[in-house]
Amino acid sequence: MNSSFPKIKFMKKWFLIAALFVGYSSHSQAAIMIDPYIGYEMGSGTDKSVDSGFSTKAINVGARLGWLTDSGTTFVGVDYNTLFDGSVDYEGDSRDAFNKSIIMATALYNFQNNPYRIYAGVGVDSWTIKNDNHSKLSGMAYKVGLGYTRYKPVTINFEYIVESFNKASDDTNSDVDAKVSNNVMMLNVSWPIKF
Repeated sequence: MNSSFPKIKFMKKWFLIAALFVGYSSHSQAAIMIDPYIGYEMGSGTDKSVDSGFSTKAINVGARLGWLTDSGTTFVGVDYNTLFDGSVDYEGDSRDAFNKSIIMATALYNFQNNPYRIYAGVGVDSWTIKNDNHSKLSGMAYKVGLGYTRYKPVTINFEYIVESFNKASDDTNSDVDAKVSNNVMMLNVSWPIKF
């Protein structure tokens, strides 16, 4: 089965949702919000294909973009983040560099008269591990987050991300069952901008 099908189906559903919100925003007072962020992430996981655990760490940059309701409480949009030259350390002192990108459909809720916000997202995830085979992994990612704003507009966010990969390929494009999972904690700072 073509592994691109799940991604295509996910993106089709998301574009339909986005189109509905474009129509909604044209008849309401919804604002566009962009929420760029930079943070540091640490993770731990298992790679059953080599029967080994591993840990990850990296600096992560990204942004949320979408529609914020007139009340300012509810946000719906996309969340994209990426990192460069992160490190994945396998048990036994084997270390590789890796890149990652995640695109998610996300929803966020700001509590009124309260400095906190909560959010969640689901989307497609891809890794490129810079080892001898230049391994590539793809799968799904799920995120929950909690934000705190003390001095506007700067917001401090804590995120928990679950990554699960069901496909792997090397430069020969041979596919295997990756059986790789990773649980990530990330602390980041964001600057929400409405316009």
